[in-house]
Order: sequence, then C-alpha cells, then structure tokens
Amino acid sequence: MNTTTDIVNLPAPSSKERRSIWTLLALVVGALFPVVVALALLCSALVNRPLFGRLVRRWPALANAAAVDGRAVVTRVTVVWGIGLLVIGALQGAAELAGLSITDPIGIIVRTLGSLALEAVLYIASTAYLQTRSRN
Repeated sequence: MNTTTDIVNLPAPSSKERRSIWTLLALVVGALFPVVVALALLCSALVNRPLFGRLVRRWPALANAAAVDGRAVVTRVTVVWGIGLLVIGALQGAAELAGLSITDPIGIIVRTLGSLALEAVLYIASTAYLQTRSRN
C-alpha cells in the first residue's frame, strides 16, 4: 500500500541540471539558426530575388560567374547553400538524438566544429563551381 512517505521520497532535481529559460531559449535558437537561414535563402530563390545577389560585389568568384552566366548562377548558388544549411540543421537534430546535447559543452563544441567544417566544404565547393562557370 502506498503511503505519503513513498510519494514524498522522490529524488529532487539537482541544481546543476536546472537551466534558466533564457539559456535554453538561446541554445534552441542557436540549433535552429541554420534551418531558419536555409529557409530564408530558399524562399528568396523561390520569389526570384536570391539573397546571394547581394554578395556579387563582395565575392569575386560569384561576380565573375555572374558576368558570364547572369542571374541564374546566383540563384543556383543560393539554392545550393539553402539545401546545404538544411542538411546542417538536420545533422544538428540527428546529433541531438544521438546524445550530443545542446546543453553539454562537449556536445556544443563537436556540433559547432562539425557545422563549421561542413560550411567550409560548402564554401570551397561553391568557389570551385563558380570558377569553372567563369571560365566557360
């Protein structure tokens, strides 16, 4: 038979496990950031106003390729980056499911370095593609 002492003897959560709501909110926003940026990029390409068009003056490889291929190359690069950032966001979610928590410092470091490595690959591949397009 259950007594009130059985109910009261539940272990209390430790203070180390408790996070402030602002910390949790910042961590969730940080994890969702690649997905939000990806959706903005894809929507801009969908309405035929690619956000990477603003980078033409700042990214010489994009400027050279846009001079040869026009606006289509800017739209393609915008879509590729949007899809790449969606993949990064999906990998962030998979890492959370695999146990790399957004509240664990080691998990944050591993996920951040993994995301940065994937973004570096995306940049290198984009630059290589743009250089081949500017030669044609």
